[in-house]
Amino acid sequence: MSWKSEQIHTLLKNTPFEPFRMYLSDGAHYDVRHPEQLLLSQRTAYVGVGPNGDGPFQRVALVSLVHVTRIDHLPDSAS
Repeated sequence: MSWKSEQIHTLLKNTPFEPFRMYLSDGAHYDVRHPEQLLLSQRTAYVGVGPNGDGPFQRVALVSLVHVTRIDHLPDSAS
């Protein structure tokens, strides 16, 4: 199953926001600890990657949503 932008958008708008981890088909994963860490379009997500998930980010990862295989919520202290 690949994730649709609308599903991820719902996760970003949850109040209160719950951090989550996006798993990709190549085995990589990205933690999203703040809703402003992820910029979403219809088919892609731009994920800010940096220390502790806070800006300023060291880089931006481009993720094709067809490769997102799973999303799990993170406990507040996960890294």
